[in-house]
Amino acid sequence: NGTKIWTTAADRNDWIIVLCRTTPVEESGDKRAGLTQLIVDLKEVGVVATPIPFIDGTADFCEVVFHDVLVPDSLVLGEVGQGWAQNTSELAYERGGPDRWLSTYLVVEEFLRAHEDDLSQRAVDMLGGAVSEFWVLHHLSLSIARSIDEDAGPVIEAAMVKEMGTRFEQDVLGAVLDLVEHQPGTAGTLFDRLLRTAILTAPSFTIRGGTNEILRSVASKGLRPSGGRT
Repeated sequence: NGTKIWTTAADRNDWIIVLCRTTPVEESGDKRAGLTQLIVDLKEVGVVATPIPFIDGTADFCEVVFHDVLVPDSLVLGEVGQGWAQNTSELAYERGGPDRWLSTYLVVEEFLRAHEDDLSQRAVDMLGGAVSEFWVLHHLSLSIARSIDEDAGPVIEAAMVKEMGTRFEQDVLGAVLDLVEHQPGTAGTLFDRLLRTAILTAPSFTIRGGTNEILRSVASKGLRPSGGRT
């Protein structure tokens, strides 16, 4: 029983991985203990996935409601009671990937294509700065991927990359908007459509995969010296 919001494409998929409490806090003694991951059939009786209309007209996110849903033991993922540890280790995959800093890449790319023959010095400076940050984040994501391949758990590093990537995505969009004001002439183009979509969806960048405040908390706690103060 319970409700989960902002689940992407839950109305179009067959299965969902759910982190739920299987042992009461009073018994486990720790709010992070007693949690288990389950694989749940989205077509099961008692499961309802309802799309949530977004500001740009899409409805990819869903609210999923579970009411007296029965999940057999065979669909437990991993170990009973180890859901929190499993879930946090998986976040490295979600937070450290390039999709956390490439959301506005196409906007920059199309701006360059639209103005490659008449770039202002302001645009050159912006693009130079954006490219350098792209490469920094690119290498950071690669280092996380290598760490995962080596069976490490780069949860802290992934949180830092996602926080940096989210700020970069929004900063570069702001820079492009500033350029458009000084270098008009793109109305009705592919760039114009991409830019409009990015403006509408940019606020969601700080929600998916964890808010910036949460990510900074994860990083600061993980980097704090044992027994020391920061």
